[in-house]
Amino acid sequence: NAVLEDSGKQQIESLRIKSPFNLADCLTAKESVLDVEVQDKTGRMYDIEIQNASSETFFLRIAYYWAEMFRSQLNGRTQYDLLRPCIIIGLLKDRLFSEPQKPHHFSAVVDAEEPTISFFKPEDLMEYHILELGQFEINADAVYTVNKSGLQRKMTPRLFKWLRFFKDGDRENFMEKYKETDTTIAEAKNAYEEFLGDHDMIMAQ
Repeated sequence: NAVLEDSGKQQIESLRIKSPFNLADCLTAKESVLDVEVQDKTGRMYDIEIQNASSETFFLRIAYYWAEMFRSQLNGRTQYDLLRPCIIIGLLKDRLFSEPQKPHHFSAVVDAEEPTISFFKPEDLMEYHILELGQFEINADAVYTVNKSGLQRKMTPRLFKWLRFFKDGDRENFMEKYKETDTTIAEAKNAYEEFLGDHDMIMAQ
């Protein structure tokens, strides 16, 4: 929701996690896939990808993940009216885009000659969000130049808090240092500390 809010998109009211991290699967799998697939109550689907290292092949991979998620909705049927939008959210440790230098890039499929016209209905049928921690400043007042025309804006407070956690959350006194009071971030911090204390989880990672 923090990512969607920062891009002015519709918020999720309720959801179900379709592919939670499973330690047993991770320990026995030949190739670990540690993403999270989510579906909201309207049927929109989300794939959250977290990458420590990025390359240009990342674009091809997320396009493939989107296509697989979109295709899986029909399971061989041809009832195209059942298809719902699919959204990819990618969190990268470093940076992938050279410009503009902003931490949150998001896509819109529009008419090439008239960008005010959306190519798809619904407009969010195909949507990508790329978050680059390498472009993120731990400064709530940071202003980013978001396009080549020089438009600037701040990040929304909720997304700022989450990116700060992902960038500096391994700090032992993180909650105290930043006077963080968000209960969901507190839960994430506790889960991270429990992870560090679990030998099997560490070895799986």
